[in-house]
Amino acid sequence: MEGIPQQTCNQLDHVIEPSAGGGSWVRYVHSGIFVDDWDYQYDGASKHTDFYLHTLRQCLKHFAGRPVSFTTLDAPAASNTPDGLEVVSRGLGLPDDAAEGATVRVEVPGAGEVDAVLDYRNPYFVGLRTDEAMYRVFGRNHFGVPVGVSVHDFARGADAAKNEEAWRAWLTGLFA
Repeated sequence: MEGIPQQTCNQLDHVIEPSAGGGSWVRYVHSGIFVDDWDYQYDGASKHTDFYLHTLRQCLKHFAGRPVSFTTLDAPAASNTPDGLEVVSRGLGLPDDAAEGATVRVEVPGAGEVDAVLDYRNPYFVGLRTDEAMYRVFGRNHFGVPVGVSVHDFARGADAAKNEEAWRAWLTGLFA
């Protein structure tokens, strides 16, 4: 695709259906348009897929049947630095040495100080889960773009626009 310097499409499709005899099956498709450095983009997509599937598993295990308010946004361009993900993690108050499975006290934009389970952590992604929400931080800075955040809010009366506004203001201040 001449003249397109980066990946231009990233789409996730999930189909979850009950299977005969109990349980369920998942059909998962992660598609996109890779350009230029195909191997590098494929590696990034593979790392994202692990995090997406983990998030789906957490959603089904802890929030099945609950309505969700969802928002996703990118941090400012200034987050596209080698330490962008770490800046967000520390800004939330996440200890550098906190391991997956630990309960941590973090300051969540729009929600205040909360106890959360650190359900996913590697050099590229952070997943936090409370009784009411899942917060996902994508270290896209490692792939040449700003850090991303997704909020899956299962609280009664959750408001995606308010969540986005709170996170956008916080991220803007963090990277000012």
